[in-house]
Amino acid sequence: DIEDLVNEKYLVLDTKFFDNKFKYKLLSNFNNLDEDISGVLINSENFGALNLLKSRFQQKIDVIYIDPPYNTSSSEIIYKNSYKHSSWLSFMDNRIGIAHSLLKNKGNICVAIDDEEVSVTRHLLSSHFSKQIGIVPVRTNPVGRKTKGRFTPLHEYALFFGKSEGSFPCSLPKSEKGKKRYPHEDKTGRYTWLNFIRTGNNDLRTDSPKMYYPIIVSSDNNIRVPKMSWSDEEKGYIVEENISSDEVMVYPIVTVDGIQIEKNWQRGYVRLSDELDEYRVRRIDGQIKIDFKARMDENALPITWWDDAKYASSNYGASEMKELFKNPLFSYPKSRELVLDCVKASGLKNDNTIVCDFFAGSGTTGDAVIKINRGDNGNRKYLLVEMGEYFDTVTKPKIQKVIYSDSWKDGKPTTKNGVSQIFKYFNM
Repeated sequence: DIEDLVNEKYLVLDTKFFDNKFKYKLLSNFNNLDEDISGVLINSENFGALNLLKSRFQQKIDVIYIDPPYNTSSSEIIYKNSYKHSSWLSFMDNRIGIAHSLLKNKGNICVAIDDEEVSVTRHLLSSHFSKQIGIVPVRTNPVGRKTKGRFTPLHEYALFFGKSEGSFPCSLPKSEKGKKRYPHEDKTGRYTWLNFIRTGNNDLRTDSPKMYYPIIVSSDNNIRVPKMSWSDEEKGYIVEENISSDEVMVYPIVTVDGIQIEKNWQRGYVRLSDELDEYRVRRIDGQIKIDFKARMDENALPITWWDDAKYASSNYGASEMKELFKNPLFSYPKSRELVLDCVKASGLKNDNTIVCDFFAGSGTTGDAVIKINRGDNGNRKYLLVEMGEYFDTVTKPKIQKVIYSDSWKDGKPTTKNGVSQIFKYFNM
């Protein structure tokens, strides 16, 4: 009744179970149904589905993420998972070729793969896509996978490629491990204190003479840059003022084995003068040390080694499926957080971005897109293709479940924190 519908506003209504009169009356309330659809699920062999999609989605897809069969004997993926290299390469080449045509000019693709076929996959992607964005080893199995007479693998790979030189990755939120490197926080953001004397490459005065300059420190630990001018003859700055009796001039000089070494400051004097609040003075054993705030870059591009615990498929992927289904009917699901970060790094925007996965498996890519939308009220769309018989028992139900609630336990929702969505599904 009406009260039940009000209380269950995120319960997914499947028009398959209603007569045509009700279905068309319901759909007639939408001015542009295609625009309102959040996702499309296709139960089909993916080569045929990709050929069908070409007419509708040619150069319309922003991001492609796929987790194809790894060509090993240990997996239970329904595609024949023991192709010889050449046959597997041909199998993938046909699909990647069509996928390339679906991507926008600045679109990106991410392919999950392991050591068995990583080299040929990299070659394959390079032959279709003009820009390699990143090759990322991902620590997906902390305890290792059983092998006979070989090292125990703990990792897989995520291969990121762009369709054009205009394709770029996007930044990812810092992990808790990453945030710990910046333990302090102020109104500007997180930071850590570092010594203002440069170390590493180009750290000597002779490497960059203009980065060797005096900093005046007062008795109450305030700092400033004196009036000075550059002398080409002296290859250094000439101080043009007399400092007060409670001030000292500090240079980037360190002592190693009793020998003084002239180094450089980390930043130029103009920048230092413009942001004095970013520095502090410490006095240790009669010596003056100057530190600066090294700030965490929220917009830094992803690094090429992913080892967060949340990426472990054997732990997180399996537990997520158990929470949703209690007795899951799908083996080796990817961790949603891994897929989510792969999709984010591939370049999601909040403007009807379309994400495609034509090896959809249990539907984790759709789950990830829904979670991202839930976090910022976005309108990104997902396009999933899966041929397995579990399409009706796992893939589609999973999407229905994560639409209805963001939290499940033993197959039952623990909240009603849903999202408003329409998705279309069909069989080929």
